[in-house]
Amino acid sequence: MLDHGRALPLMALASAVLAAVLQWQRVAPIGSVLAAALYFIIWWVVLFAVLPFGVRTQSDAGEVIQGTSAGAPAQTRMWRVVLINTIVASVVFSATLIALGLRLIPLDFVQP
Repeated sequence: MLDHGRALPLMALASAVLAAVLQWQRVAPIGSVLAAALYFIIWWVVLFAVLPFGVRTQSDAGEVIQGTSAGAPAQTRMWRVVLINTIVASVVFSATLIALGLRLIPLDFVQP
């Protein structure tokens, strides 16, 4: 398994830099504000997909705290989730910029 100590933050930084370089090089025909909004939306959508990765519930750990659900996480590890989410969202955002640049996703609309 991947050592999350240093590799995960470096991967998050590298993927975010890649996305920023692609936008700066004008790979996609969109402005900076639209790119930031698109990244924000992609980041939040991907968060809900990444959130359950590696979660151990209290019932799995065998230590259910009275008054909580047995399905509640034993440990949250939110920084790990945020880093993994940033990596995945940056890769999806970069792929979206490339698809826009190659016109696989057209931005010109037909006028009636």
